[in-house]
Amino acid sequence: MKINNLAGDILVFRWKDGSPAKHAGILASSTSLIHTYDRIGVVETPLVPAWKRRVAAVFSFPGGSPWQH
Repeated sequence: MKINNLAGDILVFRWKDGSPAKHAGILASSTSLIHTYDRIGVVETPLVPAWKRRVAAVFSFPGGSPWQH
């Protein structure tokens, strides 16, 4: 799945090919993701290859604000 690298995009993840997507996060920058972990809370983590290969879908909001570009 191609990621457009626009801050504010919503990324949806699946853990295994063919399984339902069960995790989501917000792209903070072209290299980081904001999401949550059980018992830890909200974190910003690097968008490493392990995360990138699990992206099932990317959603962007049309007509985004200039701060998103």
